[in-house]
Amino acid sequence: MAAVRKPRTAKNAELLDWVGDDYNPDYFDLVAVNESLAKFAAKPQKNKRKKPTLPRSVQNPAVDEEKIDDMVLALLALTIFKDKTGTRAWKNFDWDSLNRLHAKGYLHDPVGTAKSVLMTPEGEMRAVELFAHLFAKR
Repeated sequence: MAAVRKPRTAKNAELLDWVGDDYNPDYFDLVAVNESLAKFAAKPQKNKRKKPTLPRSVQNPAVDEEKIDDMVLALLALTIFKDKTGTRAWKNFDWDSLNRLHAKGYLHDPVGTAKSVLMTPEGEMRAVELFAHLFAKR
């Protein structure tokens, strides 16, 4: 509305270009708006994120989950940070691994909206040990 009232500034001119010449702030067509919104409501929203698939060379059912869990825990050590709730790490890993680490007592329940997971003291210590063992130069 400010752009309509004072169109002389560069930013307001840009806004007016965006809304178009036929913009009338006093006109509102409820039927047209509801018809437009109904189009969105009729279409089920699909999750656009595709689950990544592994290359055929690694799609082997004989996978050592213990080794995977050790690697995930070691990599969690890279993202450890402290906050008021304790030691946390960013949870950018497979849910199955995070759930197994939770069952082993290394993580608190990873399910939730937070982008990080709370680590147990044992989990933090084991993560740091595994990181040093797996990735440190000898």
